[in-house]
Amino acid sequence: MKYIYDRRQTFGLSDKWVMAGASAGAHLAMLQAYKNTQTITPKAVVNFFGPVDMAALYNFYVSTDPGTAFLVSFLMGGTPASNASMYQSGSPIHFVSAQSPRL
Repeated sequence: MKYIYDRRQTFGLSDKWVMAGASAGAHLAMLQAYKNTQTITPKAVVNFFGPVDMAALYNFYVSTDPGTAFLVSFLMGGTPASNASMYQSGSPIHFVSAQSPRL
C-alpha cells in the first residue's frame, strides 16, 4: 500500500483514500486506518463483516463454536486472559478516536 501511495501522482491517483475489505481484509483495513496511520490516513473505511474486537470474537465462539474459538486463540497466541496485549493490539476498536476516519 505504501508503494502505491508514494507513487500516487505517477499512477494518477487522488490523495483521498477509502479502504475497504471483507472479513480478514476488513480487519486489516481497519488496523491500517485506525492504528497504523503514519503513512496513509484514509477518509473512510468500509468493513464488510470484519472482526473489530478480537476478545469479543473469541468469547462469542467459546460458547457457540469451540473449534473456531480454538482457531482464534491459535491466531492470537492464546486466549484473551493469557495474551491480553495481543488481543488489545489486534483489535481496531481500541484505536478509534475522534480523529479516526469514518466507518
